[in-house]
Amino acid sequence: MKALIIEDQGDSRDIIQFGLQMFGFEVHTAENGLYGMIEIYQYEPDVVLLELNLPFTDGFAVLRQIKKDLRSAMIPVMIITSSGEPILQHEAFAAGAADYLIKPVDLEIFGARARVMADRYQLAKGRQADIRAASLLQKKFLTSIPQLLDAFRNSKITPELFNQPATDISGDFFYPKPIRHKNAVGFFFADTCGHGLAAGLISMRILSGIETVDSPSQHPSELLHFINSDLVGILPPGTFVAALYCIFHENHVILSNAGQPAPIIIRENNATLIEQYGNPLAISENVTFDDFTIPLKSGDKFILYTDGLIEATNPEDQDYGLQRLLNLCSAGGDHSAKKLTQTILEDLRLFCAGKPFDDDLSLAIFTAS
Repeated sequence: MKALIIEDQGDSRDIIQFGLQMFGFEVHTAENGLYGMIEIYQYEPDVVLLELNLPFTDGFAVLRQIKKDLRSAMIPVMIITSSGEPILQHEAFAAGAADYLIKPVDLEIFGARARVMADRYQLAKGRQADIRAASLLQKKFLTSIPQLLDAFRNSKITPELFNQPATDISGDFFYPKPIRHKNAVGFFFADTCGHGLAAGLISMRILSGIETVDSPSQHPSELLHFINSDLVGILPPGTFVAALYCIFHENHVILSNAGQPAPIIIRENNATLIEQYGNPLAISENVTFDDFTIPLKSGDKFILYTDGLIEATNPEDQDYGLQRLLNLCSAGGDHSAKKLTQTILEDLRLFCAGKPFDDDLSLAIFTAS
């Protein structure tokens, strides 16, 4: 465990350091805020003990800088000062302080509290490392653009895809599956209920199912039935997966929908909704999934999207909406898939007016040649 004391009074530094060492801390010290910030980035402490009355830069400025910088924002900061004025305590907690102690402090109580905070910080760092690792795995196996392009390399279909997670690990994912039938390509497109590690684990379970079973060349519903049977009874109550599986052939696409928004096809600058729906995966084993065939002509665009797009809201809590997306697709039907994707995303951001997306966002456009 590592602790950093930012304190200008030598006697106070020595007392605080002694208390921390009683609880097994390795301790560094800094006599002002400037040196303290340097130590934070070089030493990477598990807890910071901060005096408010510092020379040059006061403790509040140091606290705000610690919490502003992503490199240090998670580090717990304990204020140790001689002033117990409520207004100072309120300001400290509002700025992100984890604790506020008034000198003189009881060394055993203070040391124990510092140890608890450092332990929690180390656990949080471990969770963050796990999430980053899971995010990298997901990007490699479940949202890999290079893998997608490679799968369609010999196809007459050109994919363009955008994926933006709401958190480190996306509940949305996609996975292409080459099929040994005249350059046919399968494409699994899904939105797992929720985000984070739980969504990542579910998506990896689905991936194992997709890889295990031989993909049908004509009936995508067969794959959905297989995955649904595997998930029923495994996922927590209320958890489901909205999915759609397509099989692209040279002049048509066969799709089966399990809870995803209806696809859109653009032909001759006219965007049409393909109203083919189905129940989400993992809700019940006694469900059926239908197959639906859509002819594709040269220049047609086949569009898939998750509900994070059409349910994104502006500051007035109005939904972006399906009709706005359809109108935009018709108006930009002669654009390239890349340009159309950019146009949709720019319009979405303009509509949301700076309000953050609270759901994952995925958009896939397939162009027939």
